Amino acid sequence: MRKMDSQWVEPLTRYQKYLLEMLLVFDAFCKEHGLPYFLAGGSALGAYRHQGFIPWDDDIDLAMMRPDFERLEQLLAKHDNRLEKYRYSPVEKQIIPDAPIGHLLYLPQGDYPQNAAPKLDIHPIDGVPDGKAGRTLQRIFVIVHYLSIYRLPTKNKGKAAHEISRIIVKITPDRLFNWYARVSKKIITAKKTRELAVSGLAKGMKLQNDAKATFQNMKDEAQDICCDAKEKAGIDNEVDEEVDA
Repeated sequence: MRKMDSQWVEPLTRYQKYLLEMLLVFDAFCKEHGLPYFLAGGSALGAYRHQGFIPWDDDIDLAMMRPDFERLEQLLAKHDNRLEKYRYSPVEKQIIPDAPIGHLLYLPQGDYPQNAAPKLDIHPIDGVPDGKAGRTLQRIFVIVHYLSIYRLPTKNKGKAAHEISRIIVKITPDRLFNWYARVSKKIITAKKTRELAVSGLAKGMKLQNDAKATFQNMKDEAQDICCDAKEKAGIDNEVDEEVDA
């Protein structure tokens, strides 16, 4: 733990004051638009244990259910990603690697670099399917989404998974990754993950079967056309087959 001498405490106290002012503005905006949110992580612990900040905490962690978070981003986008004097960095900006969350930042000119600015971290929360199969499927697509968004090998999933994902990242084209990102997000955030995945796979299988049937029909039609042409030309199909043999 860092030594809490007077030179360290005073700047952090001022830093936390900025955070609290940001939270009040964010709270008013959410109430105005009917967006529920709640404290998370160290901020929730600090509110319970210290009736405020954890003494050494330098940010505020908030969480919102996915539909409310998506609506928040849409509303802020209409305001040029600004909330009064604060700037909002949406998920797509990814100012912190490996953290697909939103950030509300206080960036007075020249006072802080972006990665050190006072900020609210806003975490979207997704539901979890009831069944074991749905939860397993969701975990798989979380990894797919991670690879698609960050183009980085997996972490903390074992050496084999890391090496396989490293190869996947290396050989997969961006266009395909972009498609994976869209599909995996829909599956991860769906209320019925398993049903959506099964539906998607079923459509893919149907398309595959339709393509095979179409190809077979084209092949049969081509054979019929050849037979009709030979008959019209007076060529005996059986003799022709013997000659070919």
